[in-house]
Amino acid sequence: TTIWERWNGWTKEDGFFNKAKALAEISKALEEEGYIYPVTTLSGVVLGLVQKKLLGRKKVEGRWVYGK
Repeated sequence: TTIWERWNGWTKEDGFFNKAKALAEISKALEEEGYIYPVTTLSGVVLGLVQKKLLGRKKVEGRWVYGK
């Protein structure tokens, strides 16, 4: 399973992004499933998903959160 396959599962099946998540929360969830990615790596990946309109983002209390 790749990071992209896991992301598709989260968005389509698990509802992981039904509630907005910060990068640290995304990183922790991936780590719990055995995927170790530093937040600095995830930021570019998640931003790419936002740019492709596969994920939304908004600023909450000075930090970006990501969700549907």
